[in-house]
Parts: sequence; C-alpha cells; structure tokens
Amino acid sequence: MAPSKKANTKRSTEAVAPKAKRAKAAAPKPVDPVQEKVDAVIAAMGDGDYEVPGPWSCREMLVAMAPSALRTLQDERHSYQETMFGMLAEVFETEETRREGCVAEVKVKLEASEAEQSTRQAAKDSADAEVQAKMEEIAGKKEVLAQDSAIVRSENAKLQEASEEKICAENDNQVHMKEKEKGLQMQNEHLEMLKDGQCENVRDQRSHLSALTPFFKKLSVDASLITAMPSALGKKPAERGSFDNMVVQQIEETLTKHLSSLDEKLASTEAVVAEKTATAEATSVTLEGCTEKQSASATAVSDAQQELKALKVALKEKMQAVEEQEQNLAEVNSELSVVEFQLHQVQEVKGFLTSLRERVVIPEPEPVVEEEPEEPESVPAKVVDEDVQMSEPVAAMIAAM
Repeated sequence: MAPSKKANTKRSTEAVAPKAKRAKAAAPKPVDPVQEKVDAVIAAMGDGDYEVPGPWSCREMLVAMAPSALRTLQDERHSYQETMFGMLAEVFETEETRREGCVAEVKVKLEASEAEQSTRQAAKDSADAEVQAKMEEIAGKKEVLAQDSAIVRSENAKLQEASEEKICAENDNQVHMKEKEKGLQMQNEHLEMLKDGQCENVRDQRSHLSALTPFFKKLSVDASLITAMPSALGKKPAERGSFDNMVVQQIEETLTKHLSSLDEKLASTEAVVAEKTATAEATSVTLEGCTEKQSASATAVSDAQQELKALKVALKEKMQAVEEQEQNLAEVNSELSVVEFQLHQVQEVKGFLTSLRERVVIPEPEPVVEEEPEEPESVPAKVVDEDVQMSEPVAAMIAAM
C-alpha cells in the first residue's frame, strides 16, 4: 500500500523544520555600589555583636528606618535623617573602640603567650643541653671503666702467672726436700750401718745393700763403684783393704756431694718461692686496688645513667610543655586574627557609612557640540526616595533618641 500524501508531507516538514534555538541566559543585573554599602550597614546593625544602646527594639527601629536615610543624598536629607546618621556613626564609633580594645587585649595576651613560649623553649633547650652533656659524660666514664677493666684483666693475668710460678717453685722445693730426706735416710740408716760394720748377719747386710745399690745407680755413679760396693761394705772395718776403704770413701763423698747439691737446689727453690710469693702478694694488692677503682667506675657509670634517665624525663616534660604552649600560642594567634578581622569589618562598615553620609549628586559632564547653539543647562532630577516621607511622630521619636 502506497504511503499517504499526508504522511509524506509530515516527514518532509519534520526534515526541513530548523531546530529551536536555546534561549540566551539573562544578563546579570548590574550591581548598585550604593545599595551594597547600604546593605552592609544594615547587616551590621542587625548583628547582635554590635552594641546598640537601649533595648532591642531600638536596634530594630534603626534597622527599619536606616535604609531610607542611607539612600538619601546629603543635600536632600531631613534633619531627623541626619540625626539617624549621627546615631549610626556613634554606634560604629563605639563598636570600633570596643573592638580596638579587644585587639589590644588579645595582643597583650599574645605577648604574654610568646614570652611564656620563649621561657619554655629556653627551659627545653637547657634540658636538652643537660641530656647531651650527661651522655658525653657517660661516654667518658665508660672509657675510664673500659681502661680500668683492661688493667684488672692484666693484673689478674699477672697474679695467675705469679701464682703458677710460685706453685712450680714450691713443687720443685718439695721434690728436692724429698730427695734430701731420701739421701739422709740412705746415709744414716744404711750406709753408716755398713760402714761401721754394725750388721749382725749377712741378711742385714744384703738388706742395706739392696737399698743403697739402686739409690747410687740413680746418682749415675760409675758402674765399677757399684760393683765393688757390696764387697767393700760387706766387710767389717778391720777387714777392709786399701781398695775397700777407697770404695767406701768414694761412696761417702758421692752421697755428700749429692746432699750438698740438694741443699743448693733447696736454697734456690726457696728463694724462688719467696720471690714468687712476694710478687703474687704485691700483684694481689695491686689487683685489689684496680678492682676497687673498676667498681667505682662502674658505679659512676650506673649513677650517671640513672641521672640521664631523670634528665630525659624532665626533657620530655619540657618538650610537652613547649608543645602545649605552641598550641596555646596558635589559639591566641587565631583569636587575634578573628578580632582583627572583626575590627576590619567595623572599620569597613564605618567607611561605608561615611561614604553614604557624604554622598551628593555628581552632575554629568555636558556634551560639546560644534556649531550648534547652546541649549539651556538642564538640572538633573533629584533622587528622592518615596520612603523619605515620614510622619511627624516618627521624626520626633528619632530626634528624642
């Protein structure tokens, strides 16, 4: 089925018809500078922070009646309107003085807060310096303690060495004493018995010889002497020949030399024992003094560390006091900013009031037209607000305020 003519016409119209244009935004309304000042003055008068003499109704009356006077030019005002300007000016003068006092008061508070901050900061710096000084003092005391400890270790090593040497010398002395006792025993209990012929039987002779033979072997006596010793000593003194007597004599001389050598060794070891004992005793005394000094140094370090802890606690308190005062100072600075801003506000509104009070009509400049007759100068229409018309009772009330 073919489309109808009416439908084709509708589509054609829709295709050809232009799109509707958006409506242009309305141009912003020009700002009236006079009205802005009037609004600022009225807003200030309505603000409860501004002190207005009398009950609240006086403020409401001024707020209600002020716009008419504020918009009226200076040379067109009635006397009651000028009186109202005076009343408004007095309000702002009083408020300006009050706010100047507030600013001065907060500045005094700020000076006191800054002085307190300086005092607390100085106390904190002093406490910090004390902490640093105490830390340096502790470091020095630790160095002394380390030196004392090293000396104690050294003296301990010396004492141990002297004690060991003393023990060695005492051991040697004991060995020599036992050897001497052994030699005297061989001399008195065996050799003398055989030499003097006091043995009653062969069995006793053999017993004494069995003790002497290994003893003299240890003395590194010549083997021939050891071999001849049983024969010579086994005979009675009267039965011995010259050779036997020579053997007995050499045996006696050998034992005597051995005992003399032992006496020398004993004297030497006793001297060494005495020397090492004296050294050990002196070292022990020195060590005792060094140990006492080390203990005193350790106590000094410990005491200084305790003092450091107390100083750190005091420093922390002073740092906290500085932080608290910084917060207080910030609050006072903020308060000063507020009162200065409030003073600036009242001064600004006061300036608006002065500008409105001194406002007059400014004549427009006359256009200069060449070769045309001058037209009579036109007087600009006076701006008179309808609200200026005021009843006599209201004017009387304003005059009475």
